[in-house]
Amino acid sequence: MPEVKQRKKDISSSKTNEGSQKVEKHSSCEKLASCRTRNNRSSFWMDSRTTLSIFSLAICLVLTWFLFQQSKQFANMEEKYNFLQQEAEKFLDVENKVNLISEKLESSESILREAASSVSLMTEFEQEIPSLHNTINDIQNNEQTLSIKMQSINEKFQNVTNSSRRSLDEMNTNTSSLKSEAKFIHTEVTSQINEVDQRIKSLSEKVKDLEDSTARNVKTLKRQEDDEFSRIEQKLDLHAKAIEKLEEQQNSLVAKDTDLNQKLANYEPKIEECKTHLPTIENAVHSILRLSSELLSMEKKIEDLTTQLHTVENVMLRTVSDTMAMQKVLENIQYNDSILKVQNKIVVLEEVVHDIKCEKTWNLVEQVENLQIIPHIKHLQEDIYTMKTRSSSIIKNQEELQKNLTALFHAVSSVEENAASVAKNVTLMIVTVKTDIRRISGLVSDMTALADSLQTLEDKVEKGEEKTVKNIGDLLTSSIDRSTDLQSLASSNAEKIEQIKTALSELRSDFNKHSDRLLNLEGDRAKVLKTVTFANDLKPKMYKLKKDFATFEPLISDLTLRIGRLVEDVLRREKEITLLNEKLANLTKVQTEIKDMKDEITKISDMN
Repeated sequence: MPEVKQRKKDISSSKTNEGSQKVEKHSSCEKLASCRTRNNRSSFWMDSRTTLSIFSLAICLVLTWFLFQQSKQFANMEEKYNFLQQEAEKFLDVENKVNLISEKLESSESILREAASSVSLMTEFEQEIPSLHNTINDIQNNEQTLSIKMQSINEKFQNVTNSSRRSLDEMNTNTSSLKSEAKFIHTEVTSQINEVDQRIKSLSEKVKDLEDSTARNVKTLKRQEDDEFSRIEQKLDLHAKAIEKLEEQQNSLVAKDTDLNQKLANYEPKIEECKTHLPTIENAVHSILRLSSELLSMEKKIEDLTTQLHTVENVMLRTVSDTMAMQKVLENIQYNDSILKVQNKIVVLEEVVHDIKCEKTWNLVEQVENLQIIPHIKHLQEDIYTMKTRSSSIIKNQEELQKNLTALFHAVSSVEENAASVAKNVTLMIVTVKTDIRRISGLVSDMTALADSLQTLEDKVEKGEEKTVKNIGDLLTSSIDRSTDLQSLASSNAEKIEQIKTALSELRSDFNKHSDRLLNLEGDRAKVLKTVTFANDLKPKMYKLKKDFATFEPLISDLTLRIGRLVEDVLRREKEITLLNEKLANLTKVQTEIKDMKDEITKISDMN
C-alpha cells in the first residue's frame, strides 16, 4: 500500500509538473504571439489566443483537483483497510484466548475426574476431611466466581457479536457507499470525457471554419487588391498617355517657336526695309481675323487643359477614396469567433468515514486456579454424608459447565464463521476497490490522452493563426509598398504636370511675344507693300483719285466704322484673356489644394 501511495504521489507530482510546464509553454507562446502581433499591427488575434490559454489552464486545474481528491479517497481507503486488518488481528487474539480458556477447562475436567477417582480412596483420606471441607468451600466459591465470570463472558460474547454485526453492517454500508461513489465517479468521468470529446469536435470544426474563412478572406483581399491595382494601372496608363500628348504638344510648340524664330530672322532685314511704308486696312483686317482664329484655338486648348486638370483631380480623389476603403476593409476583417468557455463543475466527493473504534472489551480471563488436592484429608469419616451430597451437586455443576463449554464452542465457531465472512467481504471489497482504481487509472490515462489531443489542436490552431498572420502581413506589406509606389508615381506625375504647366506658361508668353512681333512684321510688310503699290499707282492714278475721292468718302466712313468694331472686338477678346488668366490662377490654387490633400493622405497613411 505505501508503494501505491508513492506511485500516486509521483503520478500527481508528475502531472502537476506537466501542468506547470504546459502553463509555462502557453505563457511563452502568448508572449511570442503578442510580440508578433505588435510587429504586424494585428492585435485583434489576441482574444482567441487568450481564451484558448484560459481554457487549457482551467482544464489543467480541474485535472489536478480531481487527482488530488482521488489521492485523498485512496488514502482513506487505505486507512480503512488497515483498520480492518487490525480488527482481524483482534479477532485472532480473541480466538487464541478462547482456546486457552478451553484448555484450562479441560485441565479442570481432568482434575475433577481425578477427584472422582479419589472417592474410592476415601478410606485412606478420612483423616483429611476438614481440609477437604475447606477445599470444597473453596471449590464452591470458585464455582460461583466461575459462574459469574461465565455470565460476564456470555455478556461480553453477546456484546462482541453485536459489535461485530454492527461493524459488518457499517462495512456493508461503507462498501455500498463506496460502490455508489465509484459508480458516480465513473459516470461523471465518462460524462466529462464525452463533453470534452464533443468540445474537441466543435473546436476542430471551428478551426476548419476559421481556416476556410481565412482562405476565403485572403482570396477576396487578393482579388480586391488585383482589381484596384489594375484600375490604378489603367489610370496611370491614361496619365502617361496624357503626359505623352502634352509632351508632343510641347514639342510641336517648340518646333513652332523655332520656325517663328527663323521667320523672325528672315523677316528682320525686310522689316528694316519696310519701316518707311504705311499700313493698309485690308491686311490689318486679315491679320485681325487670323488673330481671332488663333485666339479661338488657344481657348480650345485652354479648355482641354482645364478638362484634363479636372480629370486628374477626380482621379486623385478616387485614389484617396480607394485607399480609405482599403483601410476600412482591413480594419473590418476581424475574426470574432468566440470560443465557448469550458465550465467543468465536478461534484466534491466528500467521504465521511467514521472511524470505527472498537474498544478493547476483552478482558483477559483470569486463569482458573488449579485445584490442589491436599494429600492428607482429616476427619473424612465425619463428613462422608456431606461429601456424597456435595459430590452430587458437583456432578450437576460439571454438567452445567459442560453445557456452558458447548455453548462457548458454538459461540466461538459462530464468531469464526463471522470473521471468515468478514474477511471474505473485505477481500471482495479490496478486489472491487482495485478494479475501481484500475478503471480510474484508465480514465486518468484517457484524460491525459485527451489533454495531449487538446495540446495538439492548440498547436495546430496557433500554427494556422501564425500562417494567417504571416499571409495578412505579407499582403499588407505588399499593398503598402504598392500604395507607396503609386503615391511616388502620383507625386512624380504631379511634378511633371507642374513642369509642363510652367513650360506651357513660358511657351504661351513666348508665343504671345512672337505673335506680337509677327503682327508688327505683317503690318510693316503690308505697309511696305501698300506704300510700294501706292507709289507705283500714284503717278498714273492721281487724277482718278481726285475724281473718285467723292466716291471713296462713304467707303472710308464704312471702313472707319468697321475698324471701330474690330477694336471693340479686340477689347472684348482682351477681357476674355484676362478671365482666362483668372481661371489659370484658380487652377494653380486648386493644384496647391491637391498638394495639401496629398500631404494629409501621406500623414494618414503614416498614422495607420
